Amino acid sequence: RQFLESTKDDNHILTIGLAEYDHNIDPKLKGVGRFELVIELPKPTRTQRAALFQEYLLPVVKDESVVDYLALADQSEGYTGEDIQRVANQVKLQAMIDATTSAANPPITTPTILEVLSTSNQNSHFINNN
Repeated sequence: RQFLESTKDDNHILTIGLAEYDHNIDPKLKGVGRFELVIELPKPTRTQRAALFQEYLLPVVKDESVVDYLALADQSEGYTGEDIQRVANQVKLQAMIDATTSAANPPITTPTILEVLSTSNQNSHFINNN
């Protein structure tokens, strides 16, 4: 995903660009003189990934004592916040499906989330084989 925004004010131009992954940026935009300052934001740390899982799963986890957020963080090393949000959305979707198809409505636990995490394709929509 790429995003460019420009503002112009009396001969001063400010252009801000944002890309989730550097390899997705058109090489012409990375030429000399295009962007004078590049700020790289690192991927979340283990603790930050655990906090992201907790935040994104809060609406569907009924009993937090059965979810080990640090274990989820350990299994998601290298994931971005967006990757974690996508996994959480898949967990939420599966919970909705389970709620409509099962009378038992099983709770969401660490193994449940790890199953979704193991089948998710990290960065799948950004991978470029070129």
